[in-house]
Amino acid sequence: MDVDAHLPYAMLPSVPISIQDLELSNVLLVTSVDGRLHGLDRTSGSLLWSFPSTSDAGVYAPLVTSKYDHRSMEQLAKDARDHGDPTLVRALQEDGIYVVEPSSGGDMYILRVPPGATIPTLEKLPFTLPDLVSVSPFTLHAEDPRIFVAEKHTSLMELNVFTGKVRAVYSSTDAGLHHATSHALDPRTVSRSHTDTEGTADDAIESPWVFIGRTDYTLNIHVRHVPHAVQTLQYQVFSPNLADRDVMSLWYQSSQPADKRAFLSSPENATVLCYDLRLARNPHRHTTQPLPPVLWTSQMDSLPVDIYDVVFAPSDVEAPLLRPVPVPHNAAFLSKIILQHQGASSADELSAFLGLAPDGSLFALGSSRYPLAGIAERAAVLNPEPHHASSLMAPWIGGYRVRPPLRQGIPLLGASQPVLQLEAPPSITTEWRPTKRLVAQLVGLLAFALMVLRGAYLIWRESRLQSFDTSNLCFDEAKVTQDTSLESGPSTPLPVHTPERPESESRASNDPEADPKRRRRRRGKRAGAAVSARQARREESLEPIVAQSPPTVNEGESPEPLPTSLQISDEILGYGSSGTVVFRGTFQGRAVAVKRLLRDFVHLASKEVSLLQSADNHPNVIRYYCQELTPNFLYIALEECPASLADLIERPLDYASLAALLEPRQAFKQITAGLQHLHSLSIVHRDIKPGNILVTLTPQNKLRVLLSDLGLSKRIDGLTFSAQSQSAQAGGTMGWRAPELLQGFSLHADDGKERLTRAVDIFSLGCVAFYMLTRGGHPFGELYEREIRILQNQVDTSALSASGDDTVEAEALIKRMIAPIPSDRPSASDVARHPFFWNAAKRVAFLQDVSDRFETLERAPPSFALELLEQNAESIVGPDWRRRFDKNFLEDLGKFRTYNSASVQDLLRVIRNKKHHFQDMPLILKKQLSPMPEGFLLYFTRRFPALFLHVYDVLEQLPQMRTEPTFTMYYESEDTP
Repeated sequence: MDVDAHLPYAMLPSVPISIQDLELSNVLLVTSVDGRLHGLDRTSGSLLWSFPSTSDAGVYAPLVTSKYDHRSMEQLAKDARDHGDPTLVRALQEDGIYVVEPSSGGDMYILRVPPGATIPTLEKLPFTLPDLVSVSPFTLHAEDPRIFVAEKHTSLMELNVFTGKVRAVYSSTDAGLHHATSHALDPRTVSRSHTDTEGTADDAIESPWVFIGRTDYTLNIHVRHVPHAVQTLQYQVFSPNLADRDVMSLWYQSSQPADKRAFLSSPENATVLCYDLRLARNPHRHTTQPLPPVLWTSQMDSLPVDIYDVVFAPSDVEAPLLRPVPVPHNAAFLSKIILQHQGASSADELSAFLGLAPDGSLFALGSSRYPLAGIAERAAVLNPEPHHASSLMAPWIGGYRVRPPLRQGIPLLGASQPVLQLEAPPSITTEWRPTKRLVAQLVGLLAFALMVLRGAYLIWRESRLQSFDTSNLCFDEAKVTQDTSLESGPSTPLPVHTPERPESESRASNDPEADPKRRRRRRGKRAGAAVSARQARREESLEPIVAQSPPTVNEGESPEPLPTSLQISDEILGYGSSGTVVFRGTFQGRAVAVKRLLRDFVHLASKEVSLLQSADNHPNVIRYYCQELTPNFLYIALEECPASLADLIERPLDYASLAALLEPRQAFKQITAGLQHLHSLSIVHRDIKPGNILVTLTPQNKLRVLLSDLGLSKRIDGLTFSAQSQSAQAGGTMGWRAPELLQGFSLHADDGKERLTRAVDIFSLGCVAFYMLTRGGHPFGELYEREIRILQNQVDTSALSASGDDTVEAEALIKRMIAPIPSDRPSASDVARHPFFWNAAKRVAFLQDVSDRFETLERAPPSFALELLEQNAESIVGPDWRRRFDKNFLEDLGKFRTYNSASVQDLLRVIRNKKHHFQDMPLILKKQLSPMPEGFLLYFTRRFPALFLHVYDVLEQLPQMRTEPTFTMYYESEDTP
């Protein structure tokens, strides 16, 4: 990455973060020699997208170009062979040919044939091409005829890391802004129908848009009085946004990859290799070990050069929205293993691979950055014996031993002059130094001004917090139980007192490492609670809170804590985002979970409390009890639950007694009931995932499932909290979010974007339902690939086939819930009444009632309803449904009447008649169809899996028949869980 040494980087914005704040994406960014940028799937190595090296903006070209006398190395060789042109021989013997490494470093090498030798040598120079460009223009000495003139251009493009879509290009060579048009993406890229929302994807909580810079260097080396000897070196390099330098430095400090995988470019065959480091040992122990196994390889069209991880980092201190940051992939751990395996014991033992760029120019890849270059096949031109080449440049391509970087006193830029110290003219020095002092003074003044403003803001915020203090109040449980609606009057507070907390706790709140038990955890799958902190404001209809004045304490005395209904223990139940810690506690003798939030997030907490007060009068929504505010923290007491849904499915042995009680269908129904309640109050949860679904035991020793964590919830009607709460951040957790959240839809209709609806929760609920029914599966694959597959609508529900006998109903319901278009998804009420939740008695009764009703319809000519029932009959019952029954059933069937064995209606008549005459059937047949109704239904649905749902869908298309009293119970009421 090119960074000028004199750049006042301190002036760039920076967010104080730690390694725990960074979240690894499943996308690898790879540059190639031809100037292209590619996105690879980190898990499989498959190519996600790729864009060509030219665009409408005209700023993209191959990464390296080297010309001598305006000709490439390949053209010089061709002219030497065809016309006897001595230019190549003269260049190699006199000046040498400069070769550039197209990596982020821009290292330089010189290829030449020493006097009296016949084999070329490759030497590494102690500077980079950006170094020469930064000090140009210059000439070394009066006797040295060479003149160095250079130029540098920069551009910045806005790129979607998930799709490769370029939204805009900003170039230093053109004052205009280039809005990128569609380009020829590879076939495996994301469909434009899912990604081409105009400028909205960066509004998601994890924005897919990233700024990637590109710097173009051109160095011309002229020779006075010898025009044909000019050498032109062009070098282009991609680089992350310089403002993210702190993120890059933090990530790169890690000694091993975060996911125990390392990625390297193989220069010899243009592939990216993924190594598994889980079994690798520390190479510093100097013990020989085999190379780690290769998990996958990805063949590229052009040689891959630089590899970047994409990590999500907070974009702001008070509201850390996650933004992607490309970070150079750190494969140093693997490089040491490979070098050790090759037997390289010294940094001076260097090697390089010379390759050929698309225009015929040479480029070099050194083993210090590309360790696999050390095992490349030796270039044929280095062999003294004759060699047969397949092409003119083939002998030059391959591995070279590299002499160490040249040092002082050894020729530097050619073959004739020693190293000279470059000193700037006095006039330049005289002008530059005051400029540096002036910049330092300006920066100091700016820092002082910011400190003053920050202090004023803190004073204002503290006074504002005190002006609407929620201070030290717990609501009486009885009064909360009586009325928890938004319209309820104020509850009489219990007199409480905030116990004095030791000074160490106050220090610990500002020092996350002071107490190892309260050490900051790595950010989970979302930072949504903190996202809303900056913009959420307290709802006007929040219940009034009466402040309690602290008792007077005389100097030298310790205050006696007064009795309080909320008691907090030191036992930590878990952690949340934004410094939230959950403790075990008691409220009026009842066990509760107490969320402790920093007082800075009191506005966010007040919004969550307000939503809980309006929504917690439902058995499937977490119960709120009270809140208490201290000088440093806000405490919220909630219903305590022993585990989450994720705990039961991912760690069943740790929660064996609860896991044994988990019935996925009933848990699905309870979650839907809780969501239905929230949606009836116009509340969108926005963060439904297994970790936010809690479980507890009922007095009947059954599981009760609850929705929790309303920190990201929003009202979508007119009952918004305040103007400041009109956040465009979509919320959610990576892998559980609807595609419209990834595409940047808005919560509001007045900002020109498509509006988010309750359907975002339905999508997440569908993923959770699949997760429960498959015991840990996901319809969009593994963790790191889910976001991309969601955008591409690459659904795989095949795992449901092992979930039981209701596969057809479950698959149909879940596919509707995770449909890519929000309007195609059912409402929570539609999900709750879906026949997937019906018990056997209700299903048998439904088939019987439908059969009775269809018997009353006209058959000649057939009514519309009958035609609808018989559509696709062969796919439902087969060409002859008799073939699917056993001998005993067929013998009993033929005794009474004749049926059309290709008709759905006649099959329904069979089911109805067997139900009516169940007691009259032969004993052996009765045993086959027992018990009633479960065994009876299973006998038919196993033979005709699609029959029941087909009949239900037919009635869905007959609204008039569906509203008849006979069928009202099936479409308007629901079973009790």
